[in-house]
Amino acid sequence: MHDISDDSFAAFKRLAAADPQTNLMVRRMTADTVDKFLDVLNEDLDQLIQSIQERKQIYCDAEEDVISMAIVDLLKQRQYYAEHDPKIGGHVDILVRGRDPKFLWLGEAKRDYGPKWLEEGMEQLSNRYADGSAGRDYGGMLVYIQGMKAAQIFKNWREALAASTQFEDLQVTDCTRNMHAAFNSTHTHNTSGLPYHVRHMAVGLYHKPTK
Repeated sequence: MHDISDDSFAAFKRLAAADPQTNLMVRRMTADTVDKFLDVLNEDLDQLIQSIQERKQIYCDAEEDVISMAIVDLLKQRQYYAEHDPKIGGHVDILVRGRDPKFLWLGEAKRDYGPKWLEEGMEQLSNRYADGSAGRDYGGMLVYIQGMKAAQIFKNWREALAASTQFEDLQVTDCTRNMHAAFNSTHTHNTSGLPYHVRHMAVGLYHKPTK
């Protein structure tokens, strides 16, 4: 069996650029920096959230673990090393490792029971599970919104977080990748002392059809 030459792989990448899903696969396979890993992971997460939302009739009343396990299974289908409920400083909801095991992304998932409940999830992610070291200084908050008008509920969470005093040097900013269903926050991690970055993602699951 012959190894694929650099020229052949470069040609494949050029062909793959014409197909979004093949391009994503190539980007996953070649994500050799933390920035590349996070870029493709966030794009995949947005697509997987859309898939979950398309099946909102299944998840509209589901527990957090059921939804998180579905997301982990979808990540595995895309060749990620992903786990649900591993013990990393505690029982984190979602873990994803990059090609380089130094790259570690942790996700905390919460059903929307109001901003205070979500803030507790943010504290768990930041202060219990993550160590905030280099290559492990990015995480995610997935907000499972099973009530009506997800955009307003998610806006309430953003405003409450921005006003919180629980996180040192907290900054809340727009997510240019997905303006309406995601935003970013950064604060000083209490273990590493480095900036810790969290991408907050809304998962809209309300489903009570009138007919």
